[in-house]
Amino acid sequence: MAAKKSTSARRHHDIPVWEWVVAAIGALLLIAVVAFTLYRIGETRDPAAFTIEVESVVETGGGYLANLRITNTGDETAAALTLEGKLMQGGEEVETSTATLTYVPANSTRNAAMVFTQDPRTLKLEIRPLGFEKP
Repeated sequence: MAAKKSTSARRHHDIPVWEWVVAAIGALLLIAVVAFTLYRIGETRDPAAFTIEVESVVETGGGYLANLRITNTGDETAAALTLEGKLMQGGEEVETSTATLTYVPANSTRNAAMVFTQDPRTLKLEIRPLGFEKP
Protein backbone atom coordinates (compact mmCIF):
# COMPACT_ATOMS: atom_id res chain seq x y z
CA MET A 1 0.00 0.00 0.00
CA ALA A 2 2.88 2.34 0.68
CA ALA A 3 4.08 1.83 -2.91
CA LYS A 4 0.75 3.09 -4.33
CA LYS A 5 0.89 6.34 -2.35
CA SER A 6 4.39 7.13 -3.52
CA THR A 7 3.47 6.50 -7.21
CA SER A 8 0.47 8.85 -7.13
CA ALA A 9 2.53 11.51 -5.38
CA ARG A 10 5.29 11.12 -7.96
CA ARG A 11 2.85 11.46 -10.90
CA HIS A 12 1.91 14.98 -9.84
CA HIS A 13 5.56 16.03 -9.80
CA ASP A 14 6.34 14.23 -13.09
CA ILE A 15 4.11 16.59 -15.14
CA PRO A 16 6.41 18.79 -17.25
CA VAL A 17 6.36 22.54 -16.69
CA TRP A 18 5.36 23.22 -20.31
CA GLU A 19 2.09 21.28 -19.73
CA TRP A 20 1.27 23.56 -16.80
CA VAL A 21 2.05 26.61 -18.95
CA VAL A 22 -0.19 25.40 -21.78
CA ALA A 23 -2.99 24.62 -19.30
CA ALA A 24 -2.69 28.11 -17.79
CA ILE A 25 -2.82 29.75 -21.23
CA GLY A 26 -5.91 27.70 -22.11
CA ALA A 27 -7.61 28.71 -18.87
CA LEU A 28 -6.82 32.40 -19.50
CA LEU A 29 -8.23 32.18 -23.03
CA LEU A 30 -11.41 30.56 -21.75
CA ILE A 31 -11.86 33.25 -19.10
CA ALA A 32 -11.26 35.99 -21.70
CA VAL A 33 -13.87 34.53 -24.10
CA VAL A 34 -16.48 34.21 -21.34
CA ALA A 35 -15.78 37.76 -20.11
CA PHE A 36 -16.02 39.22 -23.63
CA THR A 37 -19.29 37.38 -24.28
CA LEU A 38 -20.80 38.69 -21.05
CA TYR A 39 -19.62 42.21 -21.92
CA ARG A 40 -21.26 42.05 -25.38
CA ILE A 41 -24.55 40.79 -23.94
CA GLY A 42 -24.93 43.93 -21.81
CA GLU A 43 -23.97 46.30 -24.63
CA THR A 44 -26.65 48.40 -26.35
CA ARG A 45 -26.68 47.98 -30.12
CA ASP A 46 -27.66 50.58 -32.70
CA PRO A 47 -30.16 49.40 -35.32
CA ALA A 48 -29.15 49.09 -38.95
CA ALA A 49 -28.77 52.52 -40.58
CA PHE A 50 -27.77 53.19 -44.16
CA THR A 51 -25.90 55.82 -46.12
CA ILE A 52 -26.26 55.55 -49.88
CA GLU A 53 -23.92 57.15 -52.40
CA VAL A 54 -24.07 57.15 -56.20
CA GLU A 55 -20.58 56.21 -57.32
CA SER A 56 -21.11 56.50 -61.07
CA VAL A 57 -23.66 56.44 -63.85
CA VAL A 58 -22.84 54.33 -66.91
CA GLU A 59 -24.74 54.33 -70.19
CA THR A 60 -25.63 50.79 -71.30
CA GLY A 61 -27.42 49.45 -74.36
CA GLY A 62 -30.75 49.37 -72.55
CA GLY A 63 -30.50 52.56 -70.51
CA TYR A 64 -28.42 53.90 -67.65
CA LEU A 65 -26.84 52.03 -64.77
CA ALA A 66 -26.50 53.95 -61.48
CA ASN A 67 -23.78 52.23 -59.40
CA LEU A 68 -24.39 52.58 -55.66
CA ARG A 69 -22.35 52.15 -52.48
CA ILE A 70 -24.48 51.27 -49.46
CA THR A 71 -22.93 51.51 -45.98
CA ASN A 72 -24.59 50.02 -42.90
CA THR A 73 -23.42 52.25 -40.03
CA GLY A 74 -25.47 50.40 -37.43
CA ASP A 75 -24.56 47.50 -35.15
CA GLU A 76 -27.23 45.15 -36.52
CA THR A 77 -27.30 43.18 -39.77
CA ALA A 78 -29.94 43.75 -42.44
CA ALA A 79 -31.20 41.06 -44.81
CA ALA A 80 -33.22 41.60 -47.99
CA LEU A 81 -32.64 45.36 -47.93
CA THR A 82 -34.84 46.96 -50.59
CA LEU A 83 -33.83 50.30 -52.08
CA GLU A 84 -35.99 52.61 -54.15
CA GLY A 85 -34.56 55.14 -56.58
CA LYS A 86 -36.68 57.91 -58.07
CA LEU A 87 -35.76 60.23 -60.89
CA MET A 88 -37.36 63.62 -60.19
CA GLN A 89 -37.87 66.60 -62.47
CA GLY A 90 -39.40 69.78 -61.10
CA GLY A 91 -40.80 67.97 -58.05
CA GLU A 92 -42.50 65.36 -60.23
CA GLU A 93 -41.55 61.69 -60.30
CA VAL A 94 -40.35 60.70 -63.78
CA GLU A 95 -39.11 57.13 -63.24
CA THR A 96 -38.65 54.59 -60.43
CA SER A 97 -36.26 51.67 -59.98
CA THR A 98 -35.58 49.27 -57.12
CA ALA A 99 -32.71 47.08 -55.96
CA THR A 100 -32.54 44.40 -53.27
CA LEU A 101 -29.41 43.48 -51.35
CA THR A 102 -29.45 39.99 -49.90
CA TYR A 103 -27.28 40.67 -46.86
CA VAL A 104 -25.72 43.84 -45.39
CA PRO A 105 -23.70 43.06 -42.23
CA ALA A 106 -23.24 45.57 -39.42
CA ASN A 107 -20.61 48.26 -40.05
CA SER A 108 -19.99 47.14 -43.64
CA THR A 109 -20.27 48.40 -47.21
CA ARG A 110 -21.96 46.73 -50.17
CA ASN A 111 -22.42 47.68 -53.83
CA ALA A 112 -25.59 47.61 -55.92
CA ALA A 113 -26.93 49.12 -59.12
CA MET A 114 -30.23 50.50 -60.40
CA VAL A 115 -31.25 50.60 -64.04
CA PHE A 116 -33.07 53.59 -65.52
CA THR A 117 -34.24 54.36 -69.06
CA GLN A 118 -33.51 58.08 -68.56
CA ASP A 119 -30.15 59.59 -67.62
CA PRO A 120 -29.89 60.10 -63.82
CA ARG A 121 -27.15 62.70 -64.40
CA THR A 122 -29.63 65.10 -66.01
CA LEU A 123 -32.39 64.59 -63.42
CA LYS A 124 -32.48 64.57 -59.61
CA LEU A 125 -31.93 61.02 -58.28
CA GLU A 126 -33.42 60.30 -54.84
CA ILE A 127 -32.59 56.94 -53.24
CA ARG A 128 -34.02 55.63 -49.99
CA PRO A 129 -34.25 52.29 -48.18
CA LEU A 130 -37.78 50.85 -48.19
CA GLY A 131 -37.25 48.11 -45.63
CA PHE A 132 -35.29 45.04 -44.59
CA GLU A 133 -35.50 41.84 -42.57
CA LYS A 134 -33.78 41.25 -39.25
CA PRO A 135 -31.97 37.93 -39.62
